[in-house]
Parts: sequence; C-alpha cells; structure tokens
Amino acid sequence: MKKISNKNRGFSVNDVCELVDVSARQLRYWDKENLVKPTATKVRKPGQFRRYSLQDIICVLVIKSLREKGISIQLIKEGVRRIEESLDIKHPLSKLRVACLSHSIYFKSDGKYIDPITGQMAIEQALEKIRPKIAKRKFIPGKRAIENVSKQYDKQIATL
Repeated sequence: MKKISNKNRGFSVNDVCELVDVSARQLRYWDKENLVKPTATKVRKPGQFRRYSLQDIICVLVIKSLREKGISIQLIKEGVRRIEESLDIKHPLSKLRVACLSHSIYFKSDGKYIDPITGQMAIEQALEKIRPKIAKRKFIPGKRAIENVSKQYDKQIATL
C-alpha cells in the first residue's frame, strides 16, 4: 500500500468504495445528506479530496446494510438525528448497536432498545425471543469486513 502523508490521513473515496463495495456516487450523496461526513479531513475546502476515518467506514457499512434491508435514507437520517439529540451521541451508527426489524431501526443504548423515531423503548423480551430467528440474517456486514478495514487502517497508520 502506498505511503500516506500526514496531510492525507484517512481513506480516500476509492479506498472506501473498494473496502465496502459502495459507489462513489452513494458516498457523495450520503455526504450531501449529512448521513456520513468524511471526518479524516477536518474542514474540506473546494477541490480537496474527501478522506474517511475508520469510524466513517463503520457508518458506511451500517448505512449500506440498512439500505439493503429496505430502510429509506430519510428514516436512517431521522433516526440518527434523534439519537444524536436525545442521547447526545455523535456518530451513533458507529457507536451503538443497530438492528433492523420490519422496516424500522432500533438502537441499543445502556441495554435498552430504542426506536429513535417514536422515542419508545422496544420490549427487550420480545426482541430477545425473535433474536434466534433474526440472528441467521446478515444485518451488518460481518466481523470479517470490519476486521479487514481495521487491518487496512493499521497498515496506513504504520506507514506514517
């Protein structure tokens, strides 16, 4: 892998597209919609390339998985906004456990499942009963994908 200078830390759009299997167009759209911003560059000036952190890549993985389950961008965006406001958590897609059930998303925080749109807690016993059935489904790209991203990140850090 090529050596990355201090001013170019993070992952390029091409790196993210290759690692996560999303298009550059999707990344630009999610950036425009404020779903996942490339945070490896603190302030992006016109003409400057987007640089994504590992946390950003995890968010991209979760968004991609939710979209594959039929969750709309608007629902994801609203859920993220409400969780950020109510729990004061930045990047909840990368910090909280996210589940998708019947075109709804739930965030797990402090052992409780929360529907960010209604603000109501889901009955954990009900979710635990259906967990064996839904565990067979692929909600978020597997542990292997995240490990691969982590290895790439470690390699880039090692070259600095």
